[in-house]
Amino acid sequence: MKSLKSLSIKILALTLFSVICISCSGASPELVQYRSELKDQMQEMINVLNGAHYTEFMENYVEPSYITKAGGLDQAMLQFGNTKQNQIRKALQAARNIEPLFNQNKKVMTYVGNALPIPLTFKQISGKWYLTGDWFENN
Repeated sequence: MKSLKSLSIKILALTLFSVICISCSGASPELVQYRSELKDQMQEMINVLNGAHYTEFMENYVEPSYITKAGGLDQAMLQFGNTKQNQIRKALQAARNIEPLFNQNKKVMTYVGNALPIPLTFKQISGKWYLTGDWFENN
């Protein structure tokens, strides 16, 4: 009887452990959705850059606080020359194939990889993803 009780406890413990492992190992549905949204958005961003619509890129995809900090759209555009445009285009192409890091509390998705001179970071604001100003300030 004691052996049966011991076996039951071991089976229960193993089952509980398995359930915890399985639930922790998969990506959350929210992360899967965000990853997909951003992958699609990165392709849109690449298309806008390829079409030479640089002002549209800055208005629609760059974090608004960076544009304000830069002194407005015109000032921010001065920092967005050919070199920067090409760097960001290449970074976006590389990031589409990288598994991002996700900070759920801050709603920040970061892509890190050898093909990126600095991490490519997106922040969700009011349900929309924006490229943070790091690429304009630091690179």
